Amino acid sequence: MMTPEKLAELAAPFPPEAVGIRPQVWCPDCWARDVECAEHVVKPCAECGTTVTEAHDDVEYVGHAWVRERLNKVDPMWNWEPLAYDADGLPMFDRFGGLWQKITVCGKTMLGYGDAPNQRGSRAVKETIGDGLRNGGQSFGIALSMWQQRRPPRAVQPAGPKLTDEQRAARLRDQIKRFQKGKGKTFATVVNGFDQWAAKAAADAGQTEDVAVFRTAGPDLLTAYKKRLGIK
Repeated sequence: MMTPEKLAELAAPFPPEAVGIRPQVWCPDCWARDVECAEHVVKPCAECGTTVTEAHDDVEYVGHAWVRERLNKVDPMWNWEPLAYDADGLPMFDRFGGLWQKITVCGKTMLGYGDAPNQRGSRAVKETIGDGLRNGGQSFGIALSMWQQRRPPRAVQPAGPKLTDEQRAARLRDQIKRFQKGKGKTFATVVNGFDQWAAKAAADAGQTEDVAVFRTAGPDLLTAYKKRLGIK
């Protein structure tokens, strides 16, 4: 039976060794798989210890093994089960790859949701289950105080050296190449497609000399072509 004393045990602070730090990326372009962000660089982070885009926050978390240990201590008979099963009798994942779970502790059942967007295969399944336990555990007060802490707004970083037009163009060319490569196009096809588009754009504008080509085009023209391709 769930009691105030049991809830207090579940919500007790974790020892320092149980708390880890991981990056939480906040830039949409840095998250994208088919483009490379033109504003932020990937570099080692001294706080979270990973090599990641500079467009991230370092957030604290408790690993699922510590959550399981807390549950075992408070209620050795605790249990979790998927909210739904598929036709094969296995836990049913939703269309996002996430899993809804029912977590029962001291006779009280709460829902949890887990996913593993950066994992694949069997490792993703285990990560999803652990993530769901952490998520559902918050409803019992487990590590909830960590999520309640209000973090100060990100400090505005001083602007670094402004990129030159040549540097901006190089980044834009790289974004276009990566995007087109993801669609199975060769570099020669990418260059030819841009050159034809640029030639037509110049003709429509009445320009007859110095028609831009992919290797030398400036950032404004490359940005226009990037938008035409639908690259965000």
